[in-house]
Amino acid sequence: TSRCIKCFVSSRSIFKITFYLFVIGFFVACLVMGLEYIHERNILHRDIKPENLVIDEYGYLCITDFGIARTWREDNH
Repeated sequence: TSRCIKCFVSSRSIFKITFYLFVIGFFVACLVMGLEYIHERNILHRDIKPENLVIDEYGYLCITDFGIARTWREDNH
């Protein structure tokens, strides 16, 4: 069961600051790796926002909703 990142963060009212920073750093790393992956395949997501980022059952951040994504080409930059 996946949950949106905004829901995950807002459901945690008390975090120790180091743990919180670790979690945010981990999510940012997952996001960067996901964007690198899709960009290497010439895909532009075009709608990155908290509601389109979900956490999978293993705790990894995943990019969802490729509804308005486009394939990058020289003529559509």
